Amino acid sequence: MEFQVKSLKIREEMGDKQAVSHVLNNMADLNLKKGDMKGALEYASRSLKISEELGFPESICDAATVSKLIYQIINLAQVKMQKVIIEVIHGSG
Repeated sequence: MEFQVKSLKIREEMGDKQAVSHVLNNMADLNLKKGDMKGALEYASRSLKISEELGFPESICDAATVSKLIYQIINLAQVKMQKVIIEVIHGSG
C-alpha cells in the first residue's frame, strides 16, 4: 500500500487525473482484499468521481465495478448479521 500512496502523490503532483483515478481504484481493490470496506469505499468513490469528471468510460466502469462489489459485500454482511440477530432472539432450534 505504501507504493500506491507514493504513486498517488506523484500522479496528483503531475496533474494526471486519469492516473490518479487508476491508482485510487487499485487502492480501493487492495483495501477490499484486506477487508477494509470503509477505506475501499472511500478510494473507490474518489476514483469514480474523477473518472466521471474525465468522461473515460473504461475508468468509470472499473471504479463502478469495485464500488458495486464493496456494496454487495457490505449488504451480504448485513444480511448475515440480521440472520444471527433473529436466531439469537428466537433461538436457533
